[in-house]
Order: sequence, then C-alpha cells, then structure tokens
Amino acid sequence: MVISNVFSGSGAVKTINNLRVDMHQKITFPLRNFIIVLVGLPFALMSVGKRRAMTFTAIAIALVIGFLYYVCDAVGLALAKGQGLLPWEGAWITPIVFTLMALFIIFRNF
Repeated sequence: MVISNVFSGSGAVKTINNLRVDMHQKITFPLRNFIIVLVGLPFALMSVGKRRAMTFTAIAIALVIGFLYYVCDAVGLALAKGQGLLPWEGAWITPIVFTLMALFIIFRNF
C-alpha cells in the first residue's frame, strides 16, 4: 500500500510506517521464546549424560543465542523504522532466519 506524497512533509508517512512495524512486531513477539528454545535445544541435548563442563557450555551457548536473537531483532526493527526495509521484513527477518537455523541444526545432528 503506497501512501501519497501529500503527507510526506508532515511526518505522517514515517508514523504510519512505524505503526506497521510495531504491528508486525506484536505478531512475532510470542514466537521469540519458542524459536530461542528451538535453536538451543540441540545444544542442550548434546550435553545430556556428559560431563558437567559440557552442561555449562550448553547453557552459555543458549545465552549467547538469546542475546544474538535480541540484537538481530533490534537491528531489523531499526532498519524497518528507518525505512531501510519494509515493515514486515524488519519484523519477520529474525524469526525466519533463526527458525531456519534451528531446523538446519536439528536435522544435521539428529
């Protein structure tokens, strides 16, 4: 949907774009925990029944994955709000990339 240039000087286009980004972010928000668990699950399963140090390594990897998800999501949303990406792209790029990464890791290891 294209907004006419009549409102471009008033800042309405930027506001509407920001609201669209926020709408898509609200849709993707509930998926975050599921995706982070899906990515971290193979690392947690690798440490089952092994040494204690491996367990702590798996926990550290899971924390790093959660932090990376947050950073990538923030960058995607900032790009979308700055009109570098479309609103849906900025909100959905991180969940899509991390889900594909999780599926790749799961199918490669199991």
